[in-house]
Amino acid sequence: MRILFLFIDGVGLGENNPQVNPFSKVEMPNLHGLLDGKKLVLETLPETTMGDRDNLETDRATLLAIDAGVGVEGLPQSATGQAILLTGINVSAEIGYHYGPKPNQDVAAFLRNGNIFSTLSDQGYKSALLNAYPPGYFASIESGRRLYSAIPLAATSAGIPLKTLDDLQAGRALSADFTAQGWRERLELPETPVLSPSSAGERMATLAREYSLALFEYW
Repeated sequence: MRILFLFIDGVGLGENNPQVNPFSKVEMPNLHGLLDGKKLVLETLPETTMGDRDNLETDRATLLAIDAGVGVEGLPQSATGQAILLTGINVSAEIGYHYGPKPNQDVAAFLRNGNIFSTLSDQGYKSALLNAYPPGYFASIESGRRLYSAIPLAATSAGIPLKTLDDLQAGRALSADFTAQGWRERLELPETPVLSPSSAGERMATLAREYSLALFEYW
C-alpha cells in the first residue's frame, strides 16, 4: 500500500468563471488529464435530477464535492475541518461548532485519541508528514508562543517526528512553499537549497515511495 495525501488548504470547487476562479482559466495538463480533460470546477460534476452534484468517475480519478459545513451551522474552520479528515469523525458535530485555525482542547482531544497516522502505525505501517519546519517554528512551539495546527498535532501524537531544516537540506523533506524559495527570502536561511517546481515534485514522489502514507500540507 502506498498513499500520497496532498492537502491543499483553502481550495474548493468554485464556479467556472475565470474572473473570480483561477482554476477556471489556468492550464493544468496533469490534473485535467486525470479528469478526462475537464477543469477543477463545480460544473465538472454532473448535475442530478434533484439539482445536486454527483461524483465524477474517470479511469484514473474520482472527483467529489464535500460540504465543508458538515451539517453544522456557522463558517467552517481549519482545525475542525482538518480534524475530520484526519480522524474520520465529524468533529464539528461532536463538539457542536466549527473551530480554528488551531485546535482548541476539544478538537485536540479527538486528534490525540486516534488519527490516520496512529491507526496505520498500530497496524505496522510506516507514515510520515513530508513538510519540513524551520528552526523558529520549533522554538515557538517549545516556548508556548505557538500551537500545533491539526496536521502536525496528529503526526506528533502518533509518535511521528516533524522534519527539520536538516531533513530539508538532506532531501528527506519539502518546504511548505514547495520550492523553499521562501526559506531563503522570508526566513533568511541562505543555505537552504531551492528546487524548481518539477524537481520538488520528483522529490515528493520519491519520498512517498518510502512510506505507506506520506502526507504533504500546502497552505
